[in-house]
Amino acid sequence: GGRLDLSNPAVEVLNRIHGLSPIPGAYFELDGVTYKVLKATVDSVAGAHEKDAGTVVDENLTIVCGDGKCIRPELIQKQGKRAMTAKDFLCGNKIQPGTQLKWMITS
Repeated sequence: GGRLDLSNPAVEVLNRIHGLSPIPGAYFELDGVTYKVLKATVDSVAGAHEKDAGTVVDENLTIVCGDGKCIRPELIQKQGKRAMTAKDFLCGNKIQPGTQLKWMITS
């Protein structure tokens, strides 16, 4: 295993997510809980390039990567739960813009 490096360009991060889905999976961690990202898209968000890699930039859990472009998770699985769409996930799990995520790959 090892960290999935959000300092990489968004397309590389996306390829890594899809290459590892569903097993072993690419994860982010927040408050000690792991969240597996099973599917994502690349997006551009105004002002994102000014934020640190790994920062959530909007209410849709869009995350900045090293090249200033972003990934937006579409399918997420919280530790111990079933996979769900990002929209459903965000109904029950509010992750505020400005939150800094930890990313890694489990072996």
